[in-house]
Amino acid sequence: MNKRLILAWVMLTCLVCGFTAQADVLLIEDVELASTMHLPGNGISKAQVLQNWGEPVQQYSPVGEPPITRWRFDDYSVYFEYDRVISTVLHQQQAVASNNG
Repeated sequence: MNKRLILAWVMLTCLVCGFTAQADVLLIEDVELASTMHLPGNGISKAQVLQNWGEPVQQYSPVGEPPITRWRFDDYSVYFEYDRVISTVLHQQQAVASNNG
């Protein structure tokens, strides 16, 4: 094999591995950040979210069957199936800002 081809392959492999490792670190940091924030938990109702976290910045219409609704808050979005929380997700800019300190 050509030395240049081998060198290019090694560099590409290192580059790809570096990106993968960085993505893993960011994901772990996002999970750690979310665990320190007071966020709506799975299974609570829309009424409980309103009572404890206030009005969302935006409410999106239900999509699909079963209907999935998204409420957008400043730093995160809450997803509901019917009336119950199924997931709370930090917005990317919140995770990046917190990781940069």
